[in-house]
Amino acid sequence: MVEIHWTQGAEDVGWQPGVVPPKPEAPLLSERLERWEQRLRARDPEAVAHLVWTRERLRRLEAVAEEVVREDPTVARDWVGWFRRALVNRIAGMGPLDQLLLDEDVEDLFINGPEDIYCVRGGRMVRAQLDLGDEDDLLALAQRLVARAGTVLNSEHPVADAELADGSRIHCVLPPVAAVPSITVRRRRQRRLGPEEAMAQGTFDARGWEILRQLVAQRLNLLVAGGAGAGKTSLLRMLGAVVPADERVVVIEDVRELALDRPNVVSLKADGALGLHELIVQALRMRPDRIIVGEVRGEEAFDLLEAMATGQSGSMATIHSRSGGWAVLHRLARLALRRARGFGFAEMLGQITETIDALVFLERLPTGSRRVSTVERVHREGLELVWRWNGPKEATS
Repeated sequence: MVEIHWTQGAEDVGWQPGVVPPKPEAPLLSERLERWEQRLRARDPEAVAHLVWTRERLRRLEAVAEEVVREDPTVARDWVGWFRRALVNRIAGMGPLDQLLLDEDVEDLFINGPEDIYCVRGGRMVRAQLDLGDEDDLLALAQRLVARAGTVLNSEHPVADAELADGSRIHCVLPPVAAVPSITVRRRRQRRLGPEEAMAQGTFDARGWEILRQLVAQRLNLLVAGGAGAGKTSLLRMLGAVVPADERVVVIEDVRELALDRPNVVSLKADGALGLHELIVQALRMRPDRIIVGEVRGEEAFDLLEAMATGQSGSMATIHSRSGGWAVLHRLARLALRRARGFGFAEMLGQITETIDALVFLERLPTGSRRVSTVERVHREGLELVWRWNGPKEATS
């Protein structure tokens, strides 16, 4: 298995591929490294919960690692630096995968096998020319990834879903559930997409953005819809950022992605004990002016509709849908009916058209670019087209 080793300088926190530190006279036992790693993770869990290692993060990790090594009475003083670098390499190094993780243009990463690796770069799925060794090496890599979030992955727990401190999401599946170890990495964009950059990329034009801003200013209940990777979360973040600062906003998510850069905001994250449904109920007790739900995907749709209809006007949410218009509202109705006992479909759809004020639909083009396709006002008698993408046609290959 190819590994990234640390440089020999005692105070250097950078690494270089293939630069191997001098071998100590005493053997470096994996049991000792494992024991130190457990102590380090218990002492400072956030120090290890990163997918990409900046210089600042590495300095923090090095400092904690040195503390742990120095506390071991069996380590001679002259060997503290060497063992510290070995421990940091064990935790932070991801071998040849590092070259993809350090590339800010890589959005998502899909490892279907040791030599079957794809990534999303610039919005397009491309094959990565990497060799991660054999299946045992891939298993070790998966275990190291989820360990950063304190999650266990083994034959007794062959599926793991983890979230790192930097917002990255990791999903791993082992045999026998999968034929070979499989890893999915969904990276949180460190550089947030703003309206100006979105316009430059053709997501919408100046008039389209002004219409979207006005929907927020008018406190209309918004539903942002689109397929996977269409840019729903990015647009919801932009819309949330233009909510007036004197309004109290409660954000509810399964995974923390929005990270609104604004004052007077409370961010809630669902877990095993409290799901989205329970969090919406709790949010109503916080006297919010608006509620923003990262993605509606279940029975919480009914609770969100109730909140929108009973005082939290100007609330927003995203929903997964392959097509826009009535298809989105029909999907929302089906989700809400999971909780709304005694409602018929037509009755629920009627309540939705009275509660949802505007519908924004995004699409992801074959070239990987994303755009707002339509903005529609929702009325009980039908949908009113407010804005449609009329920009230049884009090639499909």
